[in-house]
Amino acid sequence: MNIAIVDDEQTEIDSFLLVIKEYSIMADVEITVSAFHSAEEFIKAYRPLAYAAVFMDIFMSGMTGVDAARRILEADRHAIIIFLTSSDGFMGDALSIHAYDYIEKPADKTRIFKVMDDVLMKKTEYNATPRLTFTSDRQDYAICYPDIMYIRTAERNYLEIMQAPGTSYKTRLPFAGIQEELSQEKRFITITRGVLVNLDFVSNVEGNVCILEGGERFPIASNISGNFRNIWQNYQLDSLRNERKIRRMGK
Repeated sequence: MNIAIVDDEQTEIDSFLLVIKEYSIMADVEITVSAFHSAEEFIKAYRPLAYAAVFMDIFMSGMTGVDAARRILEADRHAIIIFLTSSDGFMGDALSIHAYDYIEKPADKTRIFKVMDDVLMKKTEYNATPRLTFTSDRQDYAICYPDIMYIRTAERNYLEIMQAPGTSYKTRLPFAGIQEELSQEKRFITITRGVLVNLDFVSNVEGNVCILEGGERFPIASNISGNFRNIWQNYQLDSLRNERKIRRMGK
């Protein structure tokens, strides 16, 4: 497991490394820790999916941890960011960008152990997540279902598969086959002929138009347009309830 610690105080990094080393032995998990002394340094080196978790100090000289986290989550929506801070005055900012957790300094060992248990569980779940496999430009791909923003029919019998945060692939898979495969997941819904969207990425509904986070706009078929907003909002509520339930069970 690779994790990162971003803090401009070396003493904090050293203390964190000792705790993680102890957790690694206790949990029997090999853990590699990359340390960064500024948000700018971390962003320059960051690559999506490189770290199972990022422990980020909020208040650092230069770019703040909140600003850095916001930029990371724009590129990697699955990034797990745990804020570290000596003051709870930034908690509102941390929560506003959906950080995974928030730990006050000095970080209690038991608290870090609990967060690491959660991260390990998340990593295990992610590795078991179903994937859509296809070929595009003679390359084979396997994209996790939650990372698929939408799929639509394109020109010349191609399908366009849009992966978050905005990578597009074209493949010759039949739409009906993918529709049947993904429709087993509650997050996917066919909103009009040849267009399948992931409800996780719907940002708004305006009349008979579905608007996604990337700004894409798709018409909603008349047979579901009257009920689509309710379907989307109920899905959001169910997702929040499930996330809270999982976190409570882990405590």
